[in-house]
Amino acid sequence: MQGLGLPIPGPVAGLVLLLGVLAVSGGIPAGLGRLADLLLRHLNLFFVPAGVGLMAHLALLARDGAALTVAIILSTLAGLVVAAAVFLWARNKSSGHAP
Repeated sequence: MQGLGLPIPGPVAGLVLLLGVLAVSGGIPAGLGRLADLLLRHLNLFFVPAGVGLMAHLALLARDGAALTVAIILSTLAGLVVAAAVFLWARNKSSGHAP
């Protein structure tokens, strides 16, 4: 969102706006549902550019592949730990139990 000077990626801002509109409208319009179904049926096509990018930068991947693998594994584990902690916090908060 460069126009507003906010450090938020455009796709994230768009999804937040979409969520807000859907929450206010109270549901998913039929046309949007059909479009979402179409995109989901052809989701595999969205991975083609990523695959082409990987093939174009194989030397870079070979050079930094180990570091990237470690970073991906550690960030995935960190995400799982945070998600579990938030889940436990929310469950305890909703049931009134202390942690």
